[in-house]
Amino acid sequence: AALVKKSLGRYLRFSLPIFFICLVIFLIEKMLGFYNGEAGRTLGNSWFAGYYSTPHTVLDLFTSPFFKLWFMADDSFSGPFWMLCYMLLGSLMTYLGSFLMEKFPKIRLVVFLVLTALAFFIHYVTFACLLGAGIGWFIREVRNGKGLNYLFAALAMLILWLVHSGHMQLLPKISPEAYLSGKFVLDGYFKAFYAALLLICLMGTKWIKLFLGLKPMAWLGRLSFGVYAFHWPVICSFAAVLFTALYGTMDYTAMY
Repeated sequence: AALVKKSLGRYLRFSLPIFFICLVIFLIEKMLGFYNGEAGRTLGNSWFAGYYSTPHTVLDLFTSPFFKLWFMADDSFSGPFWMLCYMLLGSLMTYLGSFLMEKFPKIRLVVFLVLTALAFFIHYVTFACLLGAGIGWFIREVRNGKGLNYLFAALAMLILWLVHSGHMQLLPKISPEAYLSGKFVLDGYFKAFYAALLLICLMGTKWIKLFLGLKPMAWLGRLSFGVYAFHWPVICSFAAVLFTALYGTMDYTAMY
């Protein structure tokens, strides 16, 4: 009963904020409109040009955040929303894992490995959620000494250097061809493992945890998902108008 109650609470904590985000997008669509069509045609990207081409109805406003998004991966209100159903599933599997680990502590590693393997075959977003939960379980179990702090910090710096130096980048620069081809997208499972390794290093370093625990950083953390959720309608409205106005006046990378 406690597991069901917690899972239902998770669903509501996802759905209610998403409803208000969809409401804002709905109002923008009806009052101001989106301009990604022209920008998409300029790029030769029919998918981007066609986004928001079908107007949303009031019925869509209520069915998408409470049903279609979670069971049909509906992304009609915002492009990145398709992944939320896999994130919710990952959260529910995490709750199940915590419940089973408390009930059967002797086989908690087996529980984690089985659930993570199952998530791997479902979707890479769900897999990433389970890896994130595993990081939390790992950090809770391990009591880091000073030596491990330095080790984790060194590994974190190594990972960040690999990104900054371009070793983890498939394409050397931004170009229209790169984006249209889709080759700039790294494999999702690789990204999930890579992000998990970086988080382990960061969370395992005492002074980084202290820094992330500061009030400004905590405030940014609470705000980050809301900012992320609104970035797509911003791209399809203000950014699309700006892109169209600047197109042909400067280098593509600078314009982007």
